[in-house]
Amino acid sequence: MAALHRYAILDTPPEPDFDDIARLLADSFEAPIAIVNLVASDRQWFKAEIGLGLRETSLDVSICAHALLRQGVMVVPDTRDDPRFASNPLVAAEGGLRFYAGAVLSTVAGLPIGTLCVLDRKPRPEGITPRQHFLLEVLARQVMSQLELRRAITRRDMRTEALRAETREREQAEAALKESQRRYQSLFDSIDAGFCVIQLEYDADGTAHDYRFLETNPAFAEQTGLHDAIGHPLRELAPDTARYWIDVFGGAPSTGLTIRLEEPTPTADGNWYEIHAFRIGAPEDRQVAVLSNQITARRRSELALRELNATLDARVTEAMAAREAAHEALRQSQKLEAIGQLTGGVAHDFNNLLTVIRGSVDLLRRPDLPPDKRMRYIDAIGDTADRAAKVTGQLLAFARRQALTPILFDVGRSLSETADMLGTLSGACIETEARVPDEAFHILADRAQFDTAIINIGINARDAMKGEGRLVIVAEAVTEIPARRAHGPVAGDFIAVSITDTGPGIAEADIDRIFEPFFTTKGVGEGTGLGLSQVIGFAKQSGGDVRVESVASQGTTFTLYLPRAARPTDGVSEPDGLDTTPVDGDGACVLVVEDNEQVGAFATQALRELGYDSVMAPDASHAMAELAKDSTRFHIVFSDVVMPGMNGLELGTEIRRRYPDLPVILASGYSHVLARHGQQGFELLHKPYSVDQLSRVLHKAIGGRARKPIDIP
Repeated sequence: MAALHRYAILDTPPEPDFDDIARLLADSFEAPIAIVNLVASDRQWFKAEIGLGLRETSLDVSICAHALLRQGVMVVPDTRDDPRFASNPLVAAEGGLRFYAGAVLSTVAGLPIGTLCVLDRKPRPEGITPRQHFLLEVLARQVMSQLELRRAITRRDMRTEALRAETREREQAEAALKESQRRYQSLFDSIDAGFCVIQLEYDADGTAHDYRFLETNPAFAEQTGLHDAIGHPLRELAPDTARYWIDVFGGAPSTGLTIRLEEPTPTADGNWYEIHAFRIGAPEDRQVAVLSNQITARRRSELALRELNATLDARVTEAMAAREAAHEALRQSQKLEAIGQLTGGVAHDFNNLLTVIRGSVDLLRRPDLPPDKRMRYIDAIGDTADRAAKVTGQLLAFARRQALTPILFDVGRSLSETADMLGTLSGACIETEARVPDEAFHILADRAQFDTAIINIGINARDAMKGEGRLVIVAEAVTEIPARRAHGPVAGDFIAVSITDTGPGIAEADIDRIFEPFFTTKGVGEGTGLGLSQVIGFAKQSGGDVRVESVASQGTTFTLYLPRAARPTDGVSEPDGLDTTPVDGDGACVLVVEDNEQVGAFATQALRELGYDSVMAPDASHAMAELAKDSTRFHIVFSDVVMPGMNGLELGTEIRRRYPDLPVILASGYSHVLARHGQQGFELLHKPYSVDQLSRVLHKAIGGRARKPIDIP
């Protein structure tokens, strides 16, 4: 591309020399179309064309782009027989291009920049003759000769213009110099500062004994009273003060140091002056420029400034405090606005869900309700409860406070399964492809939340593509999370999962808001606006991040970065599957610790239905009291996490210390305790949970293990 740009030919008007070559080529081949084609990075542009009627086309339909891959002449007798061009719109269309012959346009350095080509709308199975082959090469060289000539003329014109510009600049410089001299003299005469140029006189031993005035301005004469001083020695004009000033300036020519009288010298007029002096010219010229400024007003200002500074610090501190208070008020306002938006969105979604539950319950109370309708309403309540759990899960993921259950799993295996699900959800008109590596890419994260994040991104992509397009999921290992605006790159071993769609892209005005809760561009009722909030929340809580790239009319790529697990970790391996069949408790006794009376009643009722005995404790202290009475009657403890007094995690730790063989299961929807301290090895059942989930967790935890209680004094 750089070689082409050096000719400065792109987008220039037609020129007869190039048009003549194209016309000669078309006539020689008895073809309707001939082109001088230059290939840029994103298009092919025609410097000359006969019979085509276009000045440029995109590279997607370019035949000439293939000719650049080889040297010399490329001939295609019938483009429809060539797999490279058979599907090209310019070929496949009615009356399309069927014959092509082109020679590469190469620079002196051998770099291809385009082609000289001839085309026909009829195939030519016989190809071209040797004479035509030779003619095509000769005319291609003529095109390059014209380009080189044009470039040489351009350079010549540029050099000529440069010489003209240099002449103009020199003339302008001379005029500027004269103007500068005029301005200097005007400035010299009009400035308020006193200015003079003196020339020192020295004895044979190098001691300064006098100086003469070479130049003075009116302000100097006004300040010193030395009128008509030019050409006169100082001792003649001011014999009383001459020795002082000769000693002050005498060393400047030899040392070249700037002299400044830090302590201004008072004069008879009662004003104060500050003196600056510096050598001008070579030392042997013995010349010194002296500048004197009246500083009486400045001295008075300095005194006033010292008085002002006494109170300035206090005023600055007060102003900064006021500004910080204003910033804090703004932050609180923004926080309240966000909370209002969040609350409104949650209320809207839960009112919809509660409407379904309330209506189903009312209908179930009808005594004459047929069994099939009764089951339909029961299923509706169950489905709605699952949807409510999903909304709360998305809220917790957005807040990065969800109690995650990390396991070690292979990203590739998970993506393969998720891609199949997305293919079903997306429909037949969206092509879904998962490109996963052969090697295992393990991460330590919540598998369910990972799958949910991928599904959320995929569903958004499906909706953006309006049911038709392509969705590509790619997993790869990377060594950093790339920078994003004010955030620099993050180094480390990560697995990057990118999901790319061919939709319309995300509007520039929306891209900074897509992760906000309840922000959605979909219509009313088409989405909660929590999907991407769940994605960013899960990524951040798992030690990773999300990046978004979007191009209008081309599509969007979401990339989820998660830390790569270096090796399998004991106790967190990926499960092969879960038995979903409820298991009879067979009379095992469960100590239920729950401060919410309704939840506790549900748990004990569910346990009885599952064949368990249960004892209810409203808090940790009552639970420890029950265990102290007789711990051997209990097979397991099932405790909430968030309770008054001792929380569930602290209770489980104490039970583990006192009764090490007694299993403990914790239940929580969200707990700041778990967010801060983790599960510490306890089995966790996420609220809301089903009876089947409760059954499986209890059966897994008990597992028929025998216990040996110990006495703790």
